[in-house]
Parts: sequence; structure tokens; C-alpha cells
Amino acid sequence: FNHCHMIQFYFTLFLSLLSSAAHAQLFHGDSLQFCGQGNHVEKMHSDSNCSSFMIWVNHEVKPHRHNYHSEHVYVTEGEGTMMLGEELIQIKEGDIIAIPKGTIHAVEPFKGITLKVISIQSPEFKGKDREFIALENWLNQVK
Repeated sequence: FNHCHMIQFYFTLFLSLLSSAAHAQLFHGDSLQFCGQGNHVEKMHSDSNCSSFMIWVNHEVKPHRHNYHSEHVYVTEGEGTMMLGEELIQIKEGDIIAIPKGTIHAVEPFKGITLKVISIQSPEFKGKDREFIALENWLNQVK
């Protein structure tokens, strides 16, 4: 068990506990609609250091970047394709994706599958640090 495995283990454990706690808070959280039509977002927690959201992705989240925030995404259910910078990656349940600030990213769930993720952003995300990038057919344009 090397250092990287230990970090991944504890991060996964933390997110699992956060996910369990989120179920108790979901109905008390704020519902946000910044993720695209047909997608649903529930705020789980927010303070000056970070914000966490449970996101149900039913349709494409268009390419965008956060100029002042780093983001980690933990996939709790489903599968899809994510653009992360100049790469396309397949994501599935159990994956943890680190998105450094300024990195263009987008996601599309596989047809007929809801992608459920926990998004953790630091510092606190108030919904304004989102710059959409005009990339039509991004699934076919990324290297």
C-alpha cells in the first residue's frame, strides 16, 4: 500500500461518508440550476473554504472552466464521457477526477444513463466563476 493508494483510500472513504451524510441533507439543501437543462444540482455544504454539490447529470454539461476554483468530482453512479483539458476520458462509478482551476471540462452521460456525482470546489463556489467555452461537437474535437 503506497502513499498514493493511501491518499486515494482516505479520499474515497471521505467521499463515501460525505455521500451518506448528503442523503440526510439533500432535502434541506438549495436546489441550483446551473448545470444545464435536464440536470439537477443540490447544494450539500458551503463555507468560505469549499462547496460541495450532489449533481444528477441527465444531459450534456457544456464545456466551461472555473478561473478561481479547483474542483474534484466523485462519480457515485452511472457512466459517461468527460472532456478534461485536451483529453476525453470515460468515467464510471468510483472514479475521482481532479479538475485544476482554469481547465476546460465538460461531461455527457451515456445515452439513457443518469450520471450522479459529488462535486467539491475550493474555495467556496457561489455560482459566478463559470466561463462557458464555445466548442460545438466537443466529443469529436478533442485530441
